[in-house]
Amino acid sequence: MDKKLKEIYRPIEKELALVEERVREQLFAKERPIDELSDYLLGGPGKRIRGALVIFSARAASKNGLKNVQPELSCLAAAVELIHSAALVHDDVIDHSSLRHGKESINARWSNELSIAFGDYLHSKAFELLTRIDRPDILNALAKTAIAMSEGELLQISHRGNFDISTQRYLTIVKKKTASLFACASKAGALLCGNGCSKYSDALERYGLNFGCAFQIADDYLDLVATPHRLGKPTGQDELLGDPTLPLLNLKRGVAEPQATLSVMRSFVQDAKRELLCLKPSPYKDSLTDLTDFITKV
Repeated sequence: MDKKLKEIYRPIEKELALVEERVREQLFAKERPIDELSDYLLGGPGKRIRGALVIFSARAASKNGLKNVQPELSCLAAAVELIHSAALVHDDVIDHSSLRHGKESINARWSNELSIAFGDYLHSKAFELLTRIDRPDILNALAKTAIAMSEGELLQISHRGNFDISTQRYLTIVKKKTASLFACASKAGALLCGNGCSKYSDALERYGLNFGCAFQIADDYLDLVATPHRLGKPTGQDELLGDPTLPLLNLKRGVAEPQATLSVMRSFVQDAKRELLCLKPSPYKDSLTDLTDFITKV
């Protein structure tokens, strides 16, 4: 993990370690093929952004501490990470990706069939974890998010090769496929803190949505300009697959780059930070701002 990211995560270092334990406990089944896949997945250098958002948001929105919800918090953060991991495994199959986080993707190392089945396994394990949290509102939010992510994937695939779509349509796909989980992670953490204050959970949901949009736009931009070493996966894949990302749409329209794409990204970053203003001062609020800046740095 990057040194700067470790510093940002320092206020929740112990809680993130507990999340890792929860994920590991959940995945290993004492069955050789499943455990081999799980061990390979957990050996990658993931950033755990979405799990961190759960914890930071819970702490930033809490008035009375989190001791009474600590076990549920780690389960929630682990479930969010597993939902994300399932989406990545399926994405690699759909996109014919051979690398993920600088090493062979699961579909390249094993097979598409095994990858699809393993992605389903990750998803089911995530929702099994959620049964340990007696919060129908959180379960409902994550169920709706899982639907939105699937819709976003379907829309993206259906628009492949279509560079006539509007920027708004592109953003709809981004909000569903990527930003919805950022938004839900942030909202769910605030809901779990137990204050019953919708002002915080609603603001953090909007923060996460804007952060997620900025994150995806930055990723789409880097796919064009970064090196494979920096991304940990092949670059130029969006153009190869025909995915109409914002930088590609701008290039097709003859719009000057890189400022056109980066301007939109920075607008989402500022909107995300603005939603944090309602929170009381704390190291966790500061970390949410720092995390947004770090992840969207291009």
